[in-house]
This record gives sequence, C-alpha cells and structure tokens, in this order.
Amino acid sequence: MMLRPARKLDLAGWVVVLLALAAVGLPWIGGLVWLAELSSHFVVQYAVAALLLAVVLTVKGRRWWAASALAIFLLQAVRLVPLWTVPDLPPVPAASERLTIVQLNVNIRNQDPRRIVDWVISQDPDIAVLIEVPRAWTRPLAALRARYPNELVGMPPDGSGIAVFAKAPATSLRVEPLGDIWCPAIVLDFPRSMGPPPLTLIAAHLRSPMTPSDAIIRNRQLGALVQRIAAEPALQKIVVGDLNITRWSPLYAQLTDVAGMRDGQEGFGFGASWPSPFGRWLGIPIDQTLVSPGVRVVQRVVGPDLGSDHLPVTTTVEFSEGIGAKADDRDFSA
Repeated sequence: MMLRPARKLDLAGWVVVLLALAAVGLPWIGGLVWLAELSSHFVVQYAVAALLLAVVLTVKGRRWWAASALAIFLLQAVRLVPLWTVPDLPPVPAASERLTIVQLNVNIRNQDPRRIVDWVISQDPDIAVLIEVPRAWTRPLAALRARYPNELVGMPPDGSGIAVFAKAPATSLRVEPLGDIWCPAIVLDFPRSMGPPPLTLIAAHLRSPMTPSDAIIRNRQLGALVQRIAAEPALQKIVVGDLNITRWSPLYAQLTDVAGMRDGQEGFGFGASWPSPFGRWLGIPIDQTLVSPGVRVVQRVVGPDLGSDHLPVTTTVEFSEGIGAKADDRDFSA
C-alpha cells in the first residue's frame, strides 16, 4: 500500500499557523527577543483576528482550521478576562480619601496645546500628568499653573518633558532620573509631620521599544522604575504614565511580582489609549495606572481624542492609611 505524500499547507493553513506563532508562540520568548516581546502586546487584536478567521473558515467548510483559529481566540480571551474581573480587595474605611488623576501623552509634535489645556481644566482633576510636553508649551500651560499650586516639569535633553500639576498645597514634588537623564520621573508626596508619607505618586515616561536598541533602553528604565517603587517607603503608592508596556508583556511581571503593584485597569474592561485612531477598542493600553495593595481604583475612563496620538486616561482612586498591609496582592497579569 502506497502512502500518499503529506498535503502542503494552503493559504488558510498558513494564516492560522502564522497567527498562532504571533499570538501564542512568540510571547513565550518575549523576555529574550525584542520582536517577540513587541508581539506580546496585541492580545485583543489577535483575539479579534482569530474569531473572524474562525467564522470565515467555518463558512468555507474548513472546519479543522476553523477549530484551530477558535482555539487561538479562546487562548487570547482567557488572558483578557481579568480586565473585567473586579479584584477582591478589603473595604475602604469611611475616612478614606479620593483623588482623581488625569494623564495624557500630549505628543511632542502637537501644535494645539489649548485644546488639551481646556479639556484638563474642564475635568478639574486633583492631579494632572502631561507627558512629552514640548518646551514651547511654557506659556499655554500658564492656565494650569494658575489653578494648581504645585507644578513641576522634568525636561530631558530631547525636550519631551513630563509635567505634574497638583491641587493639594501641602504636597512635595521632585524630579528623579530613572537610570539616566533621558528618563526623568516626577515624584509627588503627600507628607505628614512624622513617619513615611501616606501616599506617593510616581509619574514616568519610558522609552518606546520600536527598535532593538530602544527596547534595551526601555528595559533598563523599567528596571530602574521597579527598584524605585520597591524602595519607596510611602504607605500607599501610585504609578502613572506612558510606560510603553502592557500587562501581557513577560517583562510586566517585574511591576507586579517585584514592585508589588497591581494593574488599575482590572475591573474596568479593555480601554486602550494608543494609538488614538484605534483608541479604546483596538489600540493597546500603554498609558498605565498601577496601584499598591492599599489603593482602590474607583473609576477608570479613557477620554476623547484631543489631537495627540494617545488618548487621555482619567483614574479615580481611594486610599486610607489604615489599609494595605493585608490587601490582596495577587498577580492578575497573565
């Protein structure tokens, strides 16, 4: 009996195999290979593509390949479930405090600062964090300075600064480099007369890992940020900013396992911030809000297109000095 030669993969087979490689295979080695890590961020896109492919292949009678595409979809969907799962956190005491934080990468090439400034003023947050602020925006930001008694801008040599505006007059603001002068972080403390501050906020902008060399720099900055968070003596901690990483990256575990932070997006669904044309539905969530165990995220909203390549993110948090030590610190980043 003669054996028939194995059939070659047709177009449908190659599409399924390539999708499986990008969605499932490459992320396994993302901690070692730049392009593999870059591919790990697009879980929603892989899920949508796999589901559409499964439908098309089913209609065309390619049931085996359709089942394979459906399996890829289910694997991605499982990774998305924690975004709709409310973390099991202890109740916040009645004496807790609330803060609303607005953050936006304004895009250094943006020529319309007034639109962004007017929107921030309309939102009236307690803290506003603007990233990639050009030097030329000094005058347009005067309207924010008039409303916020605390303001600080960290400006690296390339002129893409990070600015923090805070309402509370008792706060402390300072610039700290994360590994190098190209990556300044702004640290905001809510001090008290004795002991560590009840809350510290760190605002940062890490390098975009679009090339292997930039990825190396981003990874070094990420390591410095993790060490800075872990060393912070404050009772509660919040980290915001364009970190150029998503929860699905294998490197993200440094923020949860080492620094002990939790993704503030959990429980609020998928709300991506970049790139703005695809935005909240088909973009990726690289504008992060991370919180320590004693901080509860009350609300997280992705805002409108304000002319940047990012969308603004507004987060309301609740915290108290009396909680945190026994709060749920499980890692939901898988």
